[in-house]
Amino acid sequence: MTTHETLEQARDAAASVAAAAAIIEIDHATQGRCYIVAKCGADALGKALVARPMPAILSVIGDHDILTDADRAARTAEWLRTETRCGRCKEQIDGNTAYQQDERARFGGRVVIVTAHYCESCRSLLQSIGAGEYTDMQARASEQPSMEISHKADH
Repeated sequence: MTTHETLEQARDAAASVAAAAAIIEIDHATQGRCYIVAKCGADALGKALVARPMPAILSVIGDHDILTDADRAARTAEWLRTETRCGRCKEQIDGNTAYQQDERARFGGRVVIVTAHYCESCRSLLQSIGAGEYTDMQARASEQPSMEISHKADH
């Protein structure tokens, strides 16, 4: 078990650890309060220490994210720039600058809010539909079935 004196040192070390999940702050027997890189969270480590105590770890204080807020924002911006597609035509777009709209979708039996991104041509089409243009799709969706009997008479 490698311990680190500061959170920044632990974050630097976590970049080289495969499947690192969290940085855990512990009370070490000889080094006092320090940080370790772990493949589990603080709750799981605490439960494991109850079942099988380690003399070096006196207590688990808490866990910290491996990424800083700035790193997380940079990764999100990069992902939006490279992986975002238009919600209508599936064209590759930059999600940081594209028009976006929150929509509701069903996922696992629940309704969740999903952000949809649109390219400029799809955005102009969606705005024209919202401006009162009556499209063929809306006409088909608003058709009401007739109440008249639609089967042939028996002979």
